[in-house]
Amino acid sequence: MVCCLLWKMVALFMKKLVAAVVASHVAIVTGLHFYKKQRILESSPYKTKSEEEKLLDWLTDLDGVPLVKDIASNVRKLDGFNTRHDDIYIVSYPKSGTTWVSELAYNIVHKLDIPKAKSKPLDERVPYLEWVHSNHHQLESMPHSTPRIIKSHLPLKLLPNSITNGKHKIVYIMRNPRDVCVSYYHFTKMIQMVGYNGEFSNFFDLFLVGSVAYGSWPSHVQEYYTYSLSSGASSNVLFITYEELVKDPIKTIEKLAQFLDTPLSSEQLQLLSYMCSFSSMKNNPSSNYQWLAVSGFLKDDAQFLRKGTVGDWQNHFSPDMASSLDSLLADSIKDDGLLKLIDYEKS
Repeated sequence: MVCCLLWKMVALFMKKLVAAVVASHVAIVTGLHFYKKQRILESSPYKTKSEEEKLLDWLTDLDGVPLVKDIASNVRKLDGFNTRHDDIYIVSYPKSGTTWVSELAYNIVHKLDIPKAKSKPLDERVPYLEWVHSNHHQLESMPHSTPRIIKSHLPLKLLPNSITNGKHKIVYIMRNPRDVCVSYYHFTKMIQMVGYNGEFSNFFDLFLVGSVAYGSWPSHVQEYYTYSLSSGASSNVLFITYEELVKDPIKTIEKLAQFLDTPLSSEQLQLLSYMCSFSSMKNNPSSNYQWLAVSGFLKDDAQFLRKGTVGDWQNHFSPDMASSLDSLLADSIKDDGLLKLIDYEKS
């Protein structure tokens, strides 16, 4: 009887001990999860930061140019970038038609091989220099049978010397800054990790002072325009505008094809103009970048290719905004030839 009673007391004690240990463990784990959750919330752009802080916290400064932190890290590694003699670089300020010209250039170089163009997403066919440089394999493994086509948004001063010193072909596309600002605003709102939901007027203020990724629009376009006119680069740089591509696609595509040493017949020009029209590209899974939404980089309902028109700025700009941007351009751009290329007329 005594032994039986002792065993019952021991069993009860052990039961309470185990319960206490389990409760303690649960408390510790719960506490750790709570702490971890708090840390995530504290570092999240969705916390209580202002909309401007969300954007600015996403950036870092590199030689006076604000860049997304991951991109800045990659740019620092570009000093030893290995070019090939026949590389082609598509360069622009963000939201200026880079995707459009990249698809055009790819199809020109590959002689309108439509099945080939549709076989892979555009960012695999035309890699993004400062984004993929952390993965050398993608660039190095590209076939040698045709020129590599690589896109970039880097200002001229951050572009690797191996590109500018090597006399490689550079296609620079410029879009009027009002439409760029509007498109950039909508794109920024699409990016999941930034969580930006600010008003257009707030984004405009940041754009005006160059406090957005890739910095000042006037500085970016002025550098490349001046470079395109220099004696050492004039034959290697094609400077075109988004507006001329919208308003006279056949003529502009013909100019691009001649620059890439691949002249096209009138039938090919018509076909390529249709294939790379905004509506065609928007409905083409290999060029509409909808995989960015699937991957979670963009919000689920995001449309990377949004409108593709000239003049959408009229739906967003106040007269004061237009005047402020015009004043900035007058103060920043001293080349009348460049100023004359800025086209705000609605398409």
